[in-house]
Amino acid sequence: MNRHSLQSLQRGAVMVVALILLMIISVIVIGGYLLSSSDLRSVGNVQFREEALASANRALEQVVSGSFLTALNTTVNSTVDINKDGVPDYSVTISIPQCPVRAARVALDAPSGYETSDGGTSAGSYIVDWELIATVSDVSTGAAVVIHHGVRLPMQQSDYQTYVVPCGLTVFSS
Repeated sequence: MNRHSLQSLQRGAVMVVALILLMIISVIVIGGYLLSSSDLRSVGNVQFREEALASANRALEQVVSGSFLTALNTTVNSTVDINKDGVPDYSVTISIPQCPVRAARVALDAPSGYETSDGGTSAGSYIVDWELIATVSDVSTGAAVVIHHGVRLPMQQSDYQTYVVPCGLTVFSS
């Protein structure tokens, strides 16, 4: 073999090695891109969940601190602007049940553990547990999450007779 044909074979081998290295580098770059984009989606999902939970808690707090008993067996809708830019970010729908999930009788002379505005405690004769279901939807993407939230409220005898007795719950004594 002459010297000229040996050099042309070596140039062909260099090109094949260069193409193989280029393919390996491309696979590494594509793998890094896919890994970083999945991490970004994971972080976005965690952020959505936390903001949705904050939105649900805000709407639930408004419902519970308002006239909760008059809102029984209804659905309350609200919007939340989480980033304060004047555009609603989340839509919250709260389903308020007709009946509580649990009721307990407490002694009238024992404090119930619920503080009132004057720093004292409310000596309600019943403690009633309600389960509220909040569905939070992202206005821009449509992603949604359902949050179950328990609320425990003290209740006097008259409210208990009006709102809980018709549900037929067994009352526990504490």
